[in-house]
Formats: sequence, C-alpha cells, structure tokens
Amino acid sequence: MRSFKKLLRKTASVLLLLVFAVGIYVFISVLTSGSKVPSIFGYSFLKVSSGSMEPELETGTVIIVKKIKADAVKEGDIICFYSRDPQIFGIPNTHRVSEIGEENGERVFITKGDANHIADEQPVHGEDIVGIYFSTVTNSAKIASVIKSRQFYFFVLLIPLCLVVFFEALNVSKAVKERKTKNKQDEADERKDNGG
Repeated sequence: MRSFKKLLRKTASVLLLLVFAVGIYVFISVLTSGSKVPSIFGYSFLKVSSGSMEPELETGTVIIVKKIKADAVKEGDIICFYSRDPQIFGIPNTHRVSEIGEENGERVFITKGDANHIADEQPVHGEDIVGIYFSTVTNSAKIASVIKSRQFYFFVLLIPLCLVVFFEALNVSKAVKERKTKNKQDEADERKDNGG
C-alpha cells in the first residue's frame, strides 16, 4: 500500500512537470517567428499570421505541423516551409502545394495560399520544409480568452500548485516520522549498549 502511494505521488509529480513543460513549449513555439521552428517528437506549433489560407486556416489559428520527408509531400497537401520570398525570407509560411516540379534536377513544390489568386513566386525546396499541416489547435483569440478566464487559473495554476504543495507536505511528514522513528531506535540502542 505504501509503495502504491509512493508510485502515485511520483506519477502525479511527473504529470504536472509534463503539463508545465508542454505549456512552455507551446507558448515558445507560438511566439517564435523568423527563427528555427522548435519541434518535439517531430511536431511543431505555429500561429497562422495572415489570411492567405482562409477559410481553411483563419488568421490567428494555432496549428500543429508534423515533420515529413520532402518525397512524401503530394499535390494538395498543406505544408509549412521557410519562405524564399525576399519580403519574408526565412520566415515560416503555410500554403497548399498546387504543383510539384523540378529545378536543376531537384524536386520543388509550387505553393499557393487558398485565398490568393496566384501561386507563390518562389518554389519550395525540400530542405525548406518544416512539415505538413496535421491539425488545428484553436484560434489564438480563443486561447487568449481562455487564459484570461478564472477557470484557467483554477485548473492550470491553482490545482497543480495545491497538488504540488500537498505531495510535498506528505513527503515532509513522512521524513519527519522516519526521523522520529530513527531517533527512538537510536535511543533504544544506546540504552541497550549502556546496560539500561
């Protein structure tokens, strides 16, 4: 029974740590712009910053992108890539593959935003691909309203904090009991050694 409680406490601590780590990762990923997109287990979180993919992906939507090899990309896929457009060079962009071609013996992808009338001028090369659109998390305006709500603070901050305090209090209580038991045992051993 004691080992089960210990396992339960350790599991809860690990889960709380994971929730915290994933939360930090999501916020860093969403806020990252113009630099390498962070990835965990081949997945990245990105924020759609323009309306070029509407109505499929609204401005402000947070999406999950899954790492993929360039040779697995096909026409119609929505991909995220580091743009070669001089105006947004190196910044992650998300558009649909409208055509697959070849340039200097290399496979390249012609992309186009669903809301755009013309395809992107610069083709996407395999090394520019961050990944393929996997799923939508939610609109960032909804995220902001959730973060501002009392329920968010209650479930994401207050409950985990209370659980951490509770488990730490249990650990301290257990340590104090073990220390008292050890002290009593030491006193008993000392009396025995003194012949009393």
